[in-house]
Amino acid sequence: MSKMQFYFVLALLCAVLVAVFAVQNNDSVDITFLFWHFGGISKVLVILVSTVVGALLVLFLGFGQYFEKTRRVRRLEGEVRDLKNELEKLSRPSEPVPGADPALSSGPGGK
Repeated sequence: MSKMQFYFVLALLCAVLVAVFAVQNNDSVDITFLFWHFGGISKVLVILVSTVVGALLVLFLGFGQYFEKTRRVRRLEGEVRDLKNELEKLSRPSEPVPGADPALSSGPGGK
């Protein structure tokens, strides 16, 4: 089983557990949040909406990490490309400069 399949099965299991929990808690409740007040709302609705909002927050946070990693990979690939080009330039045999004294370019001893 691949890592992605494992995460899918785990997410599916969590979704089933949340659904069972929500259905078993189907009473009506009053909700107050900051300056909002909702009366007679089903617990099922509160549980499911809370779960979906939490999942969306995790998804958006994951996108932030994904884009950061993608940007870093592109930067590193650019550095690798630049270093390969530099290595290629350095590994080529040097060509004699036109008009230069060959005795100077042959190193110590003159030949």
